[in-house]
Amino acid sequence: MGWSTVTPREIPANLGPAAVSRNRLLVSVALGLIVAALMVWQYRRDALVRGCIEEGGIWTGAGCRPDPGRIHIQRELQRS
Repeated sequence: MGWSTVTPREIPANLGPAAVSRNRLLVSVALGLIVAALMVWQYRRDALVRGCIEEGGIWTGAGCRPDPGRIHIQRELQRS
């Protein structure tokens, strides 16, 4: 049987033009939400890395830690 011999009665109801459009819309919305979530995550991660570097730390991928090559001077206030 070729495509030209298919009658409308043989096409299942859930595969009609409206269902295809609805499925495409659902997939498009889902992919759009995923892309938006990834963009928000990237923006937040960039802000964390930038803040870490501005404070003089090293970004390890899991968080910020102090730079081991940086000299830290601690001063204590003493009252007499």
